[in-house]
Amino acid sequence: MRILFVDDLPDVMRVHAARLENHGHQVLMLPDMTGALRTAQRQAKANTPFDLLVIDLMLDRFEPEFDGEQKKLAQALAQNQQPNIPSGQALGLRLWNTRPRQAYCYLSAHPQLRVAGVDQEFNGASDAELALLLMQKDRTRSTELSQKLCDVVALWRNKGW
Repeated sequence: MRILFVDDLPDVMRVHAARLENHGHQVLMLPDMTGALRTAQRQAKANTPFDLLVIDLMLDRFEPEFDGEQKKLAQALAQNQQPNIPSGQALGLRLWNTRPRQAYCYLSAHPQLRVAGVDQEFNGASDAELALLLMQKDRTRSTELSQKLCDVVALWRNKGW
């Protein structure tokens, strides 16, 4: 499986990436959403798309490329009286609203930062499916990650997203 990790702290992901590579997966790690989006688009155009993008929710900066998605998130956060923070969910929403869709999930130390209901992201997912799509870094062991990511890809196919 070809996997793209998007995390502004790639050192954190190196252990996961090494384990996944040992399981035969190809892993690319990028620190920003704009680079990840362009890389994913380039690979799709070359008919070599990634099987899955794994996105960190809490990033270190806002990216102008995602102003529209970030505004949607800011509005939803304001309704819940939460501060506007740079979020990898902006990339997720861009992927969700682009056809054909690119499979993705979140792997974050703060999965609770995902704003539910924006653009009907992951509509129709059960609580168990959402837990798979919103994995928590400190609760996801490297030994389990390969199978969980394969399960995410299968979930995307089964849901027809």
